[in-house]
Amino acid sequence: GVGRSHMRLHVRVSAGSGNSSENMRQVWINDSRWVIEDLQFPGLQNDSIEALLPLEGGGLMVLDRGYNNLTRQWKDGNWTEAHLPRGHAMDIFQTELKEVWAVFVDYAGDNVITGLARFDGTQWIELRSDLVEGTRLLSQDPQGQSFLWSKKGIIQIKPEGLVTRPLPGEGQDYDCYVGCS
Repeated sequence: GVGRSHMRLHVRVSAGSGNSSENMRQVWINDSRWVIEDLQFPGLQNDSIEALLPLEGGGLMVLDRGYNNLTRQWKDGNWTEAHLPRGHAMDIFQTELKEVWAVFVDYAGDNVITGLARFDGTQWIELRSDLVEGTRLLSQDPQGQSFLWSKKGIIQIKPEGLVTRPLPGEGQDYDCYVGCS
């Protein structure tokens, strides 16, 4: 078993205007607080895990980069492949509301289809298959709004659909490395 461990967590927050705050917390953890699971899956390597997300109702969703960008679900002590409706996951993301989203790509002959899917707790549901090639999941802002990034603009995920907010310079493609804050 783990026995007894000491965990120290350091957090530093920057407001972006030069103001920052720093805090540190410590906790002692013993055997009674740990649940140890063997998460071995044939072909799954620790260095191939791109994302590890907790699922509502228990379990984990893993994006495995080492095995054709597959998503795998761990629940009740078992691994299953969580197949997307088509293609392979390029990114997965979880919102504060515990929704799990994926941007997928499907190479169908000469066509590249990029789409968006949401995991409903049991399976992936394809919501869109007409996104710009290279679209990626971006982030969530402090108000809980989720965004995608594409070469054509920032795309907001809204209940009524996707809303694209073009970047300056209409018609230009951008490589964009930003995060919401």
